[in-house]
Amino acid sequence: KTAYEIYQCDWSSDVCSSDLQLFDKYAGNSYLKAEKSLNYETGLHLIKEKLNLRLIYFNRIIDNGIDYNYVNNKYFNFINQKVHGLEVEGIYKPTKDLILNTNYTFISGQETSQNRVTNKEMLTYNYLLRRPNNSFNLSLGYQFNKKLFISINNKSVSRRYDIGGYKKIDIILNSYSIFGIYGEYKFHKKDKIFIDGQNIFNTKFFDVYGYNSIPFLLDRKSTRLNSSHT
Repeated sequence: KTAYEIYQCDWSSDVCSSDLQLFDKYAGNSYLKAEKSLNYETGLHLIKEKLNLRLIYFNRIIDNGIDYNYVNNKYFNFINQKVHGLEVEGIYKPTKDLILNTNYTFISGQETSQNRVTNKEMLTYNYLLRRPNNSFNLSLGYQFNKKLFISINNKSVSRRYDIGGYKKIDIILNSYSIFGIYGEYKFHKKDKIFIDGQNIFNTKFFDVYGYNSIPFLLDRKSTRLNSSHT
């Protein structure tokens, strides 16, 4: 059997600045204006016996958007931002024990803000800061038996731009792809042990220029499940 749904929605919103953004001793900016946005989405949701698939197109226009400047460490308003993109999410279970989760996002946009080199005139940038055009996530898991579950995962991100420094041109951050592994073993209904390994190949990458992201991490824990859960 196959079921599907086609939907669309649009909405507008006003987001007021938080106390942190306005009055923080170091990063606050008392001149911040409320962020206004107009959003539109349309999509398709498909459900089959072994497949759950969702496809979404989105379009967003933001005026007086609030962001954080990593150069002077202050919150600020950018004038205008236009964003559109496509998102695909899927869950596939070819067997009762094997499950594949994946999602892909394409995003494109432009932003009108103060020139980051001169700090004077307004300038339209045909890209978004720290937002890759393409990002992809995948997880493949297998339930070996009632007690043992293991999954591997991947996150891949295309190159993107970030602020290069005070009165410097924006720089390109390289694309990256990192892998992880997760495993858990249940001794009985209330006790289990799990291992969660992130960035297992110790790939060096940056999500924000100048700030190293996660190195190889291995989290090993045992836990007792709440008896109220089944």
